[in-house]
Amino acid sequence: MESAGARPQGLEVDVIDPGTSTADATAGSDTTSLSTADETNPQKRPTIHSRAEWGADESIRKGDPDYGEVRGAVLHHTAGVNGYSREEAPAIMRGIYEFHVNGRGWNDIGYNVLVDRFGRLWEGRAGGVDKAVIGATRRASTARPSASPRWATTTRPRRPTP
Repeated sequence: MESAGARPQGLEVDVIDPGTSTADATAGSDTTSLSTADETNPQKRPTIHSRAEWGADESIRKGDPDYGEVRGAVLHHTAGVNGYSREEAPAIMRGIYEFHVNGRGWNDIGYNVLVDRFGRLWEGRAGGVDKAVIGATRRASTARPSASPRWATTTRPRRPTP
């Protein structure tokens, strides 16, 4: 990149290498690891691929998740390109995770569920897709979209009973 003007003040560049993971070998499949139907809920929910399936490095996650009460949902748009393959999606998620934890200083990836360009759902923030995990969009006032389409549940902590 070239610029005829002066270097912008406060310019920072984060370069992330998502590395490789054993999850890359199965990224093109549509296995159903977190999709269930049972007697109490006969409707099968959409397949949500686990953090392990995109190769989340649990050693960089800081602390345990916080839980609240679901009050709504936030849908973020794509901030990057959509020319990646099915097999490249896990690496993109690992890059987002690495950036959120080591670049932004968040405890975990910022969003509860990520959606790749093929419409596949992936578990984002740790704590359970069936629980009201508080995402970074609720915790960080400067949250910004990153390079992947995704859907994130926004939660508010329960107020203590007086």
